[in-house]
Amino acid sequence: MSLQEAPSGQATVAFDFDPESDSYFSEIGNKLNAANPLRDDTKPPRVGPPQATNANQAWVYHEDEQDYFKHSGTVTEKIELLGPQLESEVRALYGDDVYLVLKGRGHETYGLGVQGEKDRGYEIEQGPGGYYYSMPYETWHALYGVS
Repeated sequence: MSLQEAPSGQATVAFDFDPESDSYFSEIGNKLNAANPLRDDTKPPRVGPPQATNANQAWVYHEDEQDYFKHSGTVTEKIELLGPQLESEVRALYGDDVYLVLKGRGHETYGLGVQGEKDRGYEIEQGPGGYYYSMPYETWHALYGVS
């Protein structure tokens, strides 16, 4: 992460995350994990979806490996972690009900995240800073006029 000067003369935060990559937005994910760690090492039952926790991560069982792995969330509502200028731009465009997508589009579980967002009535769109954001379908439809 570094500071760069925007055309307005204000400093902006620059991240090393490429939203088109197969990686995870670790600079923000690490902050979220530190603020809301997965404290319980008890693995949930292997049947059904991961159990909700107040943590940024959850234990997920992988059949191929016959083991549990910690998985971080696909989105966060903590838009302020992008820095004040980008946060302001995002909120001006999408309002307060917006989430930052933390997985690059090439990430192996990106599609699961997209489906999870659709299931809860949200759509994902590329926006300020080149990052992807999830917003309620109504907001997305009003902005892009797509049905």
